[in-house]
Amino acid sequence: IYMANGWASCNNAVALIKYMGAWSGITYTGEYPIRPSDDAFTGEKAALLESVDTQGGNIFGQKVPKVTAGTAFLGTFNALAALGDPMSTTSFGNECLDKPLEVKGHFKYIAGTDFYTSDGQLDKSRKDKCTIAAVLYEVDSNDDTLNGDNIYNSPKIVAKAMLNSEGQAEYTPFSLKLEYIKEYDVTKKYKFAVIFSASEDGAKYNAAIGSKLYIDDVEIINE
Repeated sequence: IYMANGWASCNNAVALIKYMGAWSGITYTGEYPIRPSDDAFTGEKAALLESVDTQGGNIFGQKVPKVTAGTAFLGTFNALAALGDPMSTTSFGNECLDKPLEVKGHFKYIAGTDFYTSDGQLDKSRKDKCTIAAVLYEVDSNDDTLNGDNIYNSPKIVAKAMLNSEGQAEYTPFSLKLEYIKEYDVTKKYKFAVIFSASEDGAKYNAAIGSKLYIDDVEIINE
């Protein structure tokens, strides 16, 4: 499933469910979570990230979530791992040669009404939120990576910023100004991740069906 250079998404996991789910009685024929939308702030298209009902169950003994959160990010996505350990699916961040200061753009968000937990149970007490985040972290080599388990709490983190929203009916500007908790050192190696998710806890398979995050005019500002 095509993504712009350097960006990854959960679409490949859903493709795996589409094409292999029938072996285990899972028939998902719905939309891919990440797709273009005519509902743009400027120009002809924006990115739509939707959390979709992939039914739950398993494929060859590996768990399929009831809801697959719409997620796109700078980095790489391992679709096969998505059916096993959800935290190992995402390798957040690409090599960063400049000091990032800010990520900005426009977004709007409609939370889905039916929130499901990782065990596939409807939880009427919970409401979904979206996440827009940026994280800069130090690496020893290009093989080093952070994933869904540690992207927001690793001691390797040098700077980060995050926005969460329960709903934003009209396109609204966002600005993530990175807060540096460690000094930036030009002699060290870094990776930088920008993360968009229609469901803030989607990496742990907690999400609402139909949560929709629209993203447009994203700009990364470096020093």
